[in-house]
Amino acid sequence: MFIQFVRNSAQPQFIPNLLKFAELSEFPLVHHLAITTLGVYDVEHLGLEVKKAMNRIYHQNVRKYEGTVRSAAVNLILTSQPSKRDVENIFISLSYLKSRELANFILARIRDLIKTDHPSSNVLMEVLKDTAYSNYWSLAQSGMASAYTGYLHKKADSSGTYGLFMEYSNAGMMRRTAVDFSLHSQNSSISLTQLGIVA
Repeated sequence: MFIQFVRNSAQPQFIPNLLKFAELSEFPLVHHLAITTLGVYDVEHLGLEVKKAMNRIYHQNVRKYEGTVRSAAVNLILTSQPSKRDVENIFISLSYLKSRELANFILARIRDLIKTDHPSSNVLMEVLKDTAYSNYWSLAQSGMASAYTGYLHKKADSSGTYGLFMEYSNAGMMRRTAVDFSLHSQNSSISLTQLGIVA
């Protein structure tokens, strides 16, 4: 209930609380909800502490997290002005992930961000020019997971998008499906609503 209130208010002073829920909760659904709630904030509010926390969750530096939680963390990293080092580390990790579906989802999401000219696409393309990261071991991920974004409207100064994201377990069971509606301008994005099913 608290996280939903915070999501609706989008007040930056709640970010430290969301980070605690994202990293320390006992329940995967709370982790996931806290991370996706961080996605409603403008990138300018998602500072170094948020990026460090998302990297700890995705790379499991301190504790283990469920695949849907890790995918939410990596999605936030990729959509919040990632550094070149962040992107390089994500590409390196793909061939080491035990969950092939998670690796496939991350790769699908990267391709989707590039296809839609997301502000992060420049750094993604820069890293992909280097064969140390753009190679068979990173790019040959298999699985059913998918990420697709389409335009509801597109103008020179703004666009509206819908996104469909589907994640599966290695056994082929659906883990999460989400539909996201967002507005984008040249310097910012905001998620209007997100509908999801988490299994």
